[in-house]
Amino acid sequence: MPIPKNYATGIEYRGKNIPKLIDRCCALGFDPSRSFWLTFIQAKRLGGTVKKGEKGARLLFAGSVERIHPDTGEVIHTRIARGFTVFHIGQCDFGDNVPTMGSLHIEMEAAD
Repeated sequence: MPIPKNYATGIEYRGKNIPKLIDRCCALGFDPSRSFWLTFIQAKRLGGTVKKGEKGARLLFAGSVERIHPDTGEVIHTRIARGFTVFHIGQCDFGDNVPTMGSLHIEMEAAD
């Protein structure tokens, strides 16, 4: 079974988010082999919107950030975790202008 992808960036989801998105895709009645997801902001940036009344899937981003201490110059590793909500592409409306997958080129969207 294909791994769910972010439709805006084309990046595959990882870890525990994968089975959660596959299950959610099936629960919504969508084909799990076409499991493409967007945040609300990504849908807006691509010229679309999330359909009224749709409920998203809550996911977790976990990673680490390296910072340099301003006084000592020491590298500090900080672990971060952030929740975010995504919507299946079928829950979004783009009218006649459906964007191509991966058309939003952003390394990391802090606003999402």
